[in-house]
Amino acid sequence: MTAIPHLEKIKALESNEKLPSYDRGRLPELRKRYTTWKAESKAAHGTPTNVLSALTNALNRYKMFVEFDFIFASKEDFLYRQKGQLKLDNTILEEFLPMLVDPRLVPEMSVTPTVNGPTKCYAGMSFSGYGVPLSEGGAFVKTKDQDFALGSKFSLELSNGSSDFHSDLQVAYLVAELKTNLDKTMFQEASATASELKSAVSSARYFLLCEWLDMTPIDTRLTAIDKVIVLRKAKRMGSDQRRTFSSASARQKAKSFYKGLLSENPISEDALGLFLKEIRSIFSAASTSVDVALGRGWF
Repeated sequence: MTAIPHLEKIKALESNEKLPSYDRGRLPELRKRYTTWKAESKAAHGTPTNVLSALTNALNRYKMFVEFDFIFASKEDFLYRQKGQLKLDNTILEEFLPMLVDPRLVPEMSVTPTVNGPTKCYAGMSFSGYGVPLSEGGAFVKTKDQDFALGSKFSLELSNGSSDFHSDLQVAYLVAELKTNLDKTMFQEASATASELKSAVSSARYFLLCEWLDMTPIDTRLTAIDKVIVLRKAKRMGSDQRRTFSSASARQKAKSFYKGLLSENPISEDALGLFLKEIRSIFSAASTSVDVALGRGWF
């Protein structure tokens, strides 16, 4: 089952006793917009290009409502000040990315992947000292939370005759880490994560997706990161501007500016298309049959 992280955050907000009555009164509209977003995405049809365009447009409409109308333009401060804890806006993309793993967009996909979305994935395995029973810590599987993972589930069974070890593994062949704003520290942390992943799964590919860039670009060839994709193709606004949004009254004055910023820098269809190309390559490379190899001209 595909994860629904954004919906879970909506449900959590609905049960949050600290939510001001003004914002609580707008929750039905949030639910309505969420349902519309998912319905529009499901109804998209035509060529992969047409479907991607429809998905991107629906995504941008919904993100504009959540980020601007619901959070930024609220007459209360709760939603804006608690963005980091509520994770209402930054889980939209987490729920969106699995939509790209769809036969409408990936005609090469003959089998539905068993891992698709945010999940804990295999990140390595180690063994304890000689004589330690497998069932008592003799074997250990490390996992890592991934914002988006595409892969397969496996069941691992080990036995040394005197004890047994079992672990259900979710192995990722393509991983994407999502950031609203990407700075140098986040980039370095992602680089370390990418290196760890590839040491555990040698064929894995690792991508860093961000909405706004908050650093000077670094050549990813110097790291284990395959590519950094800036979804809005824009830099993050300066801290001096962000400080002016500290109160509801200040945000009301800045509504025109902030709406323009989001409208002029939507999630780019080209950027999503670049990531979709990487997803398609995973499935294209999966088959080594003669017909498939000759059809595409390489193996």
